[in-house]
Amino acid sequence: MKTLLAACFALLTVSARSEPQNADTDVLDVDSVGRAALLQFTETERDAFVKANNAAIGEGIRPFWNAYRAKKLLFVSENPDVHLSLIVFKDDIVRYGPMEGISMDSLWNFYNKYLAATYAHSPEDSSIRELFYYNTLSVGKKAPAFVQEDVHGNMVDLRKIKSRYILLNFWASWCQPCVQEIPQFNHIRSKYPADVLEFIFVSEDKAKETEGKASLKYGHTYGFHCMSNDSLLLKFNVKGIPKTYLLDRETGVILFFSDGTLTDDAIIKALNATR
Repeated sequence: MKTLLAACFALLTVSARSEPQNADTDVLDVDSVGRAALLQFTETERDAFVKANNAAIGEGIRPFWNAYRAKKLLFVSENPDVHLSLIVFKDDIVRYGPMEGISMDSLWNFYNKYLAATYAHSPEDSSIRELFYYNTLSVGKKAPAFVQEDVHGNMVDLRKIKSRYILLNFWASWCQPCVQEIPQFNHIRSKYPADVLEFIFVSEDKAKETEGKASLKYGHTYGFHCMSNDSLLLKFNVKGIPKTYLLDRETGVILFFSDGTLTDDAIIKALNATR
C-alpha cells in the first residue's frame, strides 16, 4: 500500500500533458468505456476495501480506503481525457480531503497538471474548486455563507444573527459522541447570553420530530435548530459528527473548530482567547 501511495505522490511532480484534448468529446461514450476500465484497474483494491468494510473493523479499514483512493488517483493520471476521471477526482478524491502523505495543496497541483486545462469551463470544474476551498477551512478563514430554514420554517442567516459570536454544531440524536457534548453547550449557554453567543444546531436526524424530541430530552432547545442537507455538509467540510465551529458573526471568520467530541471548556477557552 505504501508503494502505491508513493507512486501517487510521484505523479504530482510529473509534467502535465502539453496538449489537452477537447472537452466536448461525447461524454456518455467515453464514460461508458472509462467506467469499465476503472472497475478493472481498481479491482484488487476495491475488493479488499469492500471485504474490510463488510468485516466492520472500524479504523482498521483506513489503509484499505487509502489504497483504493490511491489507485483511483493513478487511474485519473493515466486517463485524463476520459470525462469519468474528472468525476472520480471530484467525488472520490477531493470530496474526502487529503490523502495519506498527499496534502490538499498537492492534490490542487495534480488537478492543474492533469485536468484543469481540459475541463476549465465545465460544471465539475466549479464544484472541484469549491471542494478545495471547503476542504481547507481552518481557523482564520472566512466561513461559507449559511442561509438555511430552521425546523419551524424560519430562515436562519448568519449575517443577520444579532450576537457577537456563533457556535455552529453538526450533530444527531443517534450520535453518542454528539449527545455527550450537549452538557457542555448547556453550561456555555448559562455563561453567555444570546447577544454574546448564539447557537445553531444542524441535525442529521431524518425527521424534525426526532430532532425536536431529542432537543427537549437533552435540554438544548435554545438557539436555532436546522436539518442537515448535502450542501451544508459539503460547505462546512463535515465528513463525520459531531463537528463544531465557533465563528465571529461580524467578520464570518472561523475562530475555532473541532472534529469529534469537544474537550472540556474548549469553547470557553476559545472565547476567552478572543477578548
